[in-house]
Amino acid sequence: MENQLLKDLIEKLMFDKVNTEEFACLKSEIRNGDDTRLDRILEEIWEEYNHLALPMDASDKSEILRHLTSHITEQKNKPSGVLFKQWYKIAASILFPVSVIACFYLLSLTSEDSFIVMADSGQKTHILLPDSTEVWLNSESYLSYSSKFNSDNRKVKLVGEGYFNVRKKDKKKFIVEVDNVNVIVHGTTFNVSAYERDPTIKIALESGKVQLENKRNRTIFAEMQPDQLVSISKQNMEWSIADYDAALSGIWHNNVMRFANAPMQEVYNKMERWYGMKIYVDNPNDTIRYGFIVKSESLKEMLDLINRITPIAYRIEGEEVYISYKGK
Repeated sequence: MENQLLKDLIEKLMFDKVNTEEFACLKSEIRNGDDTRLDRILEEIWEEYNHLALPMDASDKSEILRHLTSHITEQKNKPSGVLFKQWYKIAASILFPVSVIACFYLLSLTSEDSFIVMADSGQKTHILLPDSTEVWLNSESYLSYSSKFNSDNRKVKLVGEGYFNVRKKDKKKFIVEVDNVNVIVHGTTFNVSAYERDPTIKIALESGKVQLENKRNRTIFAEMQPDQLVSISKQNMEWSIADYDAALSGIWHNNVMRFANAPMQEVYNKMERWYGMKIYVDNPNDTIRYGFIVKSESLKEMLDLINRITPIAYRIEGEEVYISYKGK
């Protein structure tokens, strides 16, 4: 059963079907596994896909294992690598850097190569796209784009949160795909938050102009002006627009996290991503709201601050935090 789980996770990553929770599970499985187990699973995967490539010899297998285990155990402050392989060499495709930091890897999903950039839990990464557009990925996010980006199209797909500074190009729109929404821009600075577990997509426009398109029927349903925030329900595509200091949404890319009258659950969700921890609250209270700024403070310092605002008891166990509000 454990072998099947690891095999399924590796195959999902190969085919760009893995979500952030499964990616974390994959890292854990590889960290806690051994070479013999990995060797056996890779053999099974190879046998299933060997019609797509040349036979895998012992050196290929050894290299795959080396990359898998070395990347999975890298320290968080160690720079990530870039691997560049094609689909017909399926063994080399398994050499993706399964990394504990923001990482780059290339997979070919059909006959066309695709780049995928990931920011792991508690990490952020900065990307310079081929058209000179800058993107910052927040924790637990990934961005994918075709190798034909900037020649045939300027389209990227985002899961999670990204801050974009889009380079303007005449007659060539830049499109961000998030769930059932296309964010269409020319030269624009904006933030998109579209985590898988969040029911709402939020787009905050800092400068320029943005059109929002319903991917289901290809109709434009909103045009944004600077300092506006659009919230879109993933379930029914209902949306609202409001005036908003858009710089606040993207402030995280400058390593600052700011809360202004933010609900308790929103604060803990963002703290989970910021620190790469899982936070459990025994007795949540949706009426509690917080306002503070996080810069270089440690997790313990932030929990002590919350305790001064609303008394809590907390304990930290490894990568998990348990919180209980006092007097409830």
